[in-house]
Amino acid sequence: MKLIKLGLISLASLLLVACLSTQREQLAALDDDDYGIGGTGIVGSVTGFGSIFVNGVEVEITRQTRLSLNGQAVDDHDFAIGETVEVLTQDANPYTDALQLNIRHEIIGPVSDWNQATAILEILGQQVQLVDHSGQWQQGQTLAVSGYRDANGIIQARHVKPLAEPRILLRGEAEQLTARIKAAGYTIADPSVLASIEGPLRLTGRLNQSRLEIERLNSERLLPYAGIRHWKIEGFAYRYGTRWGELSAVADTATANQPLMFEVRLDQQGRAKLQIMDRTRLPQGAQQYRGPNPTRFGIKPKPSGPSGKGSGRRR
Repeated sequence: MKLIKLGLISLASLLLVACLSTQREQLAALDDDDYGIGGTGIVGSVTGFGSIFVNGVEVEITRQTRLSLNGQAVDDHDFAIGETVEVLTQDANPYTDALQLNIRHEIIGPVSDWNQATAILEILGQQVQLVDHSGQWQQGQTLAVSGYRDANGIIQARHVKPLAEPRILLRGEAEQLTARIKAAGYTIADPSVLASIEGPLRLTGRLNQSRLEIERLNSERLLPYAGIRHWKIEGFAYRYGTRWGELSAVADTATANQPLMFEVRLDQQGRAKLQIMDRTRLPQGAQQYRGPNPTRFGIKPKPSGPSGKGSGRRR
């Protein structure tokens, strides 16, 4: 029986390694893409609707937009204010159309602790700072959190969504993730596979009681799209300082739980020109979804939904 069990474990490990190899090939193919100087990359939080507003830009979602949720293709998405999105836009048109749009959660997992006085959640050994103290979060409840990880490793949440089904999504370095998972009282079914990816990674899986079973591993790139010379980014400066040294001199406002918003333009030699953006002067969009423009898309507008909700349907 032991031999059979070991054989099954080995087979599972081989299948996972094969899956990882395929994913790396796919990532390499993405790295070869060059969308040209005309494209803009946007990483930020949804602040309102028009289609959606991100970092002061009104981003149009069309039938041609390739939507994904944490890297997995989806047909539709009901956007909410505070959700983090990674957008590849096309600037040649009169409108800022999204060619690709990925909804990004920083962490998904069960609540192990909730301190209402400090508005801090703990999920799989990681701290999540909420802006709202009034939540009634329950131990074991699965939450999907959008936000930014500050220099102290605390996730500064911008949006929290309860999920009906238990799921796991973690981001970070393998050694760091392993330590946090163990400190939270969980074990990893096959921790050796984490070492197969160098640098930051994205892990998805499920919990079998206190045992984390890994379903998918991906390398995590600093920037979601390759070949882009113009970026509008919301995030903490420390995260991008290794890419753009000019940001190393910019102090993060971690104590205020407020990431920076900055713009980067690269010249032909790859030299970066950075500008800190004043978020208070940027368009925020409507708090309710206004529906698509019927004269542009030839369809009836969708009635306004609950405050803070939008539609990701193709138009």
